[in-house]
Amino acid sequence: MERLRGWVIAALAVGVVMLPGVAQAADIIVPLDTVISSGVAEGEKFELALIASNDLDGETCAVRTVHTEDGAVHPGNHLVVTSGANSTRLDDVEREAGAVTDGASTLTLADVIMIELEMGPDQHYGGDLELEFECGDQVTALRSAPQQTGDDDGDDGGVLPFTGGQITVTLAIAAGLIGVALALMLVARRHPSPPGPTSAT
Repeated sequence: MERLRGWVIAALAVGVVMLPGVAQAADIIVPLDTVISSGVAEGEKFELALIASNDLDGETCAVRTVHTEDGAVHPGNHLVVTSGANSTRLDDVEREAGAVTDGASTLTLADVIMIELEMGPDQHYGGDLELEFECGDQVTALRSAPQQTGDDDGDDGGVLPFTGGQITVTLAIAAGLIGVALALMLVARRHPSPPGPTSAT
């Protein structure tokens, strides 16, 4: 019985340590691989993609771009993502190779999503971006409220806020681990260890 309890405690401890690393895949990934080297002046907009939201119509999503590690650098290029009456802006998305840029706000999706480039001073766009949408109620709650970590001096001590997807999966894993622990304890009660030897008096 003591050994069984030790295994239960160890399993729960491992689960708690692993939870912060859980990540959620994006609900929509849009390659923005059109290369523009001429014909669009600084400040002008160019439509990069027009896609259907399908079953995510009505969902509220966090939006981000991911720039490839070896992508071309063109500072001052911005994206505007529009769906229905709603839009969000992502600034300076090609500022450096490997840059990840979050939208200024969440975006509630309509049936169609339009992604536009607002051309910067280089008047070039390298086509090395992917646009990601992460949707769900937890994302809405986290992105709508300001996040504060660490001290007022801006040092967060290396602690990163959970995303909505991480919280959802974290709760699911925690519930599963608790269920396993309860099941093991029930088995132990039904099959107790035999009593140890007793000394003769």
